[in-house]
Amino acid sequence: MAVLTDEDGSPSQPVFAVLPIVEVHVEDTWHTSGLRGTGSNTIVVEDVVVPAHRLIAMDALGDQARSGTGPLYRLPFQSVGECTLIGPMLGVGAAALSFVVESAAAKTIAHIGPGGTQRDSVAVQTQIADAALRLQTARLHALSVAETVTAQVDAPPDPAAVARVHAQNCLAMHEILTAVNILVDVHGSGGLADSSPLRRMAGDVAIGARHAAFNAAVGKEQFGKALLG
Repeated sequence: MAVLTDEDGSPSQPVFAVLPIVEVHVEDTWHTSGLRGTGSNTIVVEDVVVPAHRLIAMDALGDQARSGTGPLYRLPFQSVGECTLIGPMLGVGAAALSFVVESAAAKTIAHIGPGGTQRDSVAVQTQIADAALRLQTARLHALSVAETVTAQVDAPPDPAAVARVHAQNCLAMHEILTAVNILVDVHGSGGLADSSPLRRMAGDVAIGARHAAFNAAVGKEQFGKALLG
């Protein structure tokens, strides 16, 4: 992405610039505890001229500019972008739940008597149910968002619906994060060992849920403002 400037150097409009990979340099800056596979490194472009036909103005993604395209391309840009991030996190949450549930049958637990396993503990049962319900809540919000976004393809822009969708996406991500944190607590510190798949799941969700698009407080603020006018 880039920002065009006017003749006096002031910012004009944001654009997407399409460049051959040989014209850019990828700096190895993505060192995180999760989502390492995204390869979200820093892209550096220096002294490169991008012809006008390889620039896509952000305005081209607006509702009116998309009117003559197929339904897939008329979906609201921001809402769809958030959905593409929610989907993988739902999958990670489901995988974490399955891992902890399967492990509970053989994993011992302290303070409930000799030979007791996590599966036998009422406390663990309650936590597992809590995590599963939170993941289901996130899934239901995601499905609701998908339904709303699809219905907006040819409808007039609805600021209240956009705000609600954003708030729902934020809440869904928060529920996924909370559910996975509960599952890590249930499984115990062994789940954070380098050899445990749960460590990677927890790291991926911890990073994904903190994407700038999913600040739950901001999402609620925007939705509240839309509701109150």
